Amino acid sequence: MTVPFKYEKIHPVFDHKYDKALFIVSEFGKNGVYNSEGKLIVPVKYTYIRTVEDQYIIASTDSETSIFSFSGELIQSIDGKFKSVLAEILIVEKNGLQGFYHYKSKNYCAPKFEDIRFYNDTGTVVTNGISRFINYKGEYIIRNSYRFARDFINGVAIVGAYGGVKCINGKGEELSKVYDEIGRFVDGLALVKLNNKYGFIDMTGKEIIPIQYSEAMQFGDGLAPVKINDKWGYIDKTNKLVISAEYDTVSPFDKGYARVSKNSKYFTINTKNRIIER
Repeated sequence: MTVPFKYEKIHPVFDHKYDKALFIVSEFGKNGVYNSEGKLIVPVKYTYIRTVEDQYIIASTDSETSIFSFSGELIQSIDGKFKSVLAEILIVEKNGLQGFYHYKSKNYCAPKFEDIRFYNDTGTVVTNGISRFINYKGEYIIRNSYRFARDFINGVAIVGAYGGVKCINGKGEELSKVYDEIGRFVDGLALVKLNNKYGFIDMTGKEIIPIQYSEAMQFGDGLAPVKINDKWGYIDKTNKLVISAEYDTVSPFDKGYARVSKNSKYFTINTKNRIIER
């Protein structure tokens, strides 16, 4: 394979599917791609080039993004500068607005959103400061709009509602009442705050642990730190205090261990409250 000796940089990219290499070349701020036979398959005119999943070459100028196969076939050219890749979604930007292209379906949605996030086939978009949910075709899948919206995970999303936040399902139906705060789900439970007290809900929106603690942290290894009378201990998912409230500071358990302190001394404990390290 021969690439002409005129480029400032040559970056090899290995094609695992066909057991061959591609070469991204740079000259005067422009980029292109050669294949392993020394053929120029993407012209040297793009300001940005990258590969995705051993299948696609993304080549972008300041106004247009093109998608090529690894053989150099032009699959699609879309309006807008490359911004990011999210799983099977290519995000582009133009005049401060974002659009996207879905590789598998070849659906393209022109830039019209202030922000786009995708998780699997469901996206959250922001328009005029309002968040809504869309599919990879750019169609709104839930009629309601929200102050903010987090990604759907296991069929549940946390959204900003009037007076606070709540959980909804994929149809937009309310799963929980409105809280001041809802944390991310860990071990199937999420920390919630209401009127300066904390408790936990499950993914159906049901309060599993009542809103009763002055402070609390998320679950880890089946235990959650809670504060009782200015001291920290740990409860299990039945709200049983399994490690007494004796610590000044704590952290959630991670892989069986938590960092705690008592009387200005710091050490590590396991889930049986045995000291592992001082």
